Amino acid sequence: MAVATIPTLGGVALPAPKSQDYTRLYRGGSLQMANGKIIHDLIDNTARHAFNLRFEFINNTQLGTITTAWDAIKNATATYVSVRNTSHTVTRPEDGELDVTPVVTAGGDVKYHVSMDLIEDS
Repeated sequence: MAVATIPTLGGVALPAPKSQDYTRLYRGGSLQMANGKIIHDLIDNTARHAFNLRFEFINNTQLGTITTAWDAIKNATATYVSVRNTSHTVTRPEDGELDVTPVVTAGGDVKYHVSMDLIEDS
């Protein structure tokens, strides 16, 4: 049985995400020909990954940790180690944003739901 690891971004340990969806993709283009055949023009044959991390009910300190890691990749790359203990060089995707939603709990505390998208850099 696989054991989850604590994810890191640029050496910063992130809180445990509620989920970490990922997509395996290839860079390039596809075109459907008149006869219905699909032609793929790939940049290379290496699969890349796109990640979506979702954090729920995190506190101010945890939000600060996520924000610090996110700000470090505003115009750079960093190493991301996933919950599956795989390492990837990532950056923000085009128009990538850090989505933060404040949530008031039943006890009156403010917690946050956060969504972060990362894409593997070539």
